Amino acid sequence: VDKFADFLARTESKNTEPTLNVKIPVSTGPRTIRVSNQLAYWGSSRSAPVGFRVPPFKGINTGNHGKAENLLEKLKPRGLPSRMGNIFVAEDPNNVLMGSSFGGRANIYKVKVDGVVFKANLENYTELIVDISKGDYTEEQISYWAKEYWKGIDSSTSKDLIEWIVDGTVEVIEEI
Repeated sequence: VDKFADFLARTESKNTEPTLNVKIPVSTGPRTIRVSNQLAYWGSSRSAPVGFRVPPFKGINTGNHGKAENLLEKLKPRGLPSRMGNIFVAEDPNNVLMGSSFGGRANIYKVKVDGVVFKANLENYTELIVDISKGDYTEEQISYWAKEYWKGIDSSTSKDLIEWIVDGTVEVIEEI
């Protein structure tokens, strides 16, 4: 015990200045949140009645989106929900991915979300697809966008670019 007390005395900071202005990062990695009865938006090319439980995303195995999905799964940090087998919703009804990205305007629904949510910046997914579509990409270039995607959002991310990956349930409340 005396050796430990002696060690603490020798290594104790001699700086007695106040540390109120020191910024200590709360987290440097991606985060998930647990939500209950949270409102969001979902799009479908088919009609969905009130009370409909949105099925999980099965994945796209072909083309540029398939390549992007495989890379995102490969680079997904441990502890985050997978894109495969989960549900995508948006914070903003103008950001419902099923719209222009997948061949026409979708039916857009207000939904209730329960479960674990990871919020991603959809712009990083778009940049990943654009680079893959060019055909002359390097692994480093496309890995950059995948890693940026898994960093999640920050305070500067526009609400119309936020995509949620939901590991839980999403239930249709109403069509908008």
